[in-house]
Amino acid sequence: MYRSARSSYAIPMTLQERTLERAAHFYRTIGYHGVFALAVDATAIIPTLRVRGNRIVGLATENEVVVSTAQEIIDIVNNKDFEKAKQANAFMLTPLQEHIPAFVLAVSPVYKGQDHALVRHWINQVILWGGRNDMMVIGLGADGDSKVRKYYVETFKKGHGERNDVIIIDNESFQFNSVVEDLREMDVAKPIPTLMFPDWRHLIKKMEKSDSQRETRSGSWKRCYPNRTFNEDI
Repeated sequence: MYRSARSSYAIPMTLQERTLERAAHFYRTIGYHGVFALAVDATAIIPTLRVRGNRIVGLATENEVVVSTAQEIIDIVNNKDFEKAKQANAFMLTPLQEHIPAFVLAVSPVYKGQDHALVRHWINQVILWGGRNDMMVIGLGADGDSKVRKYYVETFKKGHGERNDVIIIDNESFQFNSVVEDLREMDVAKPIPTLMFPDWRHLIKKMEKSDSQRETRSGSWKRCYPNRTFNEDI
């Protein structure tokens, strides 16, 4: 049994505090008072342009493109400096409890120059705005995006031996790190244990790919040496 819910608001193209306010109202309404993770994933989209009111939507830029005449629209469409977005980042506020629906915070175009500093900005803004609305956002969920990996290294790995706010759990094949951040300068009253949540679907893909490569490698050896017995783990 899954709990479903609908919201009639228009999904913005940028992260905004008022969207976190809507999310807080939504979760209070359905009775959820737990913690959240910010999930970010880039997905391929069909490169196309649309006009919404006085804005052009679909360009690979972080800024709104506002037009007032038909000629301005024609000029932008013909301007090679304006590229159509081929991917979009989906930002989801994800409750860490089964069957509680996620809330779409924004869908924004992917553009050149996005880096780990921007990832830090995303998570810090959502932590701040969530705290102002009595929601604790404790982590970032993402796939293998290079800028997210660099954010992880910069935040969780570099210089952690000199800090006393890092929780480390060593496992045989995985090291878990959590930085308990003091964000009082951002008006967040409580320390936040900032975590990284890998996307389980990508973990499954990596496992399947690894298994497939191992089977292919083993099959190649068997074809070369049909009379020998090989360990499947080779």
